[in-house]
Amino acid sequence: MALAAKVAVEAYTGLSLSPHVIQIGGAPTMAETREAMLARLHLSPGSERYGISIEHLVALQTYRASHIRWTVLTPPQDIQGWKLGSPPQPHRTGAYRVSTSELVRDANGHSAVNIADLAVAAADEAEHPRFIGKRFTVGYQLHRRRDRIRAVPCSGPCLAPEHQVRPFLAERAGRPAKCRD
Repeated sequence: MALAAKVAVEAYTGLSLSPHVIQIGGAPTMAETREAMLARLHLSPGSERYGISIEHLVALQTYRASHIRWTVLTPPQDIQGWKLGSPPQPHRTGAYRVSTSELVRDANGHSAVNIADLAVAAADEAEHPRFIGKRFTVGYQLHRRRDRIRAVPCSGPCLAPEHQVRPFLAERAGRPAKCRD
């Protein structure tokens, strides 16, 4: 990840109109510093997960220090419908939430999104950039109702951009962006 970021920054620096680089980051990078990230993860130096987490953080720092058009989409801790070495099991809900400051979690602290909604979030950012020069994440904010868990689409006016649920797609369909927060 860090090498990809370095190559992109070197290749696009100085261009009058650089392409919009969208990189999928790692959930641990939602922590602002290396120390905070490592404290939260309890990883030992030299482990594979330690190395991968550091690579994602270095990539994010590389983009932040640059002057190119970039976005890092940080997936939540649980990417549902995806497992390394297995075919994806996409299930698109269209009801994910967006945050630029922390992982989107449910009442139990679980951070999740289906691979299909993660892909849609990346495509949405490519088509309608809202996070140029920023990192953002998506996830489901789940609510219990009659012992069933369901993803909640927005329905009230939203004042905070980090709580908007795919506002441009709602606007494309002729509906204003809404949020229950």
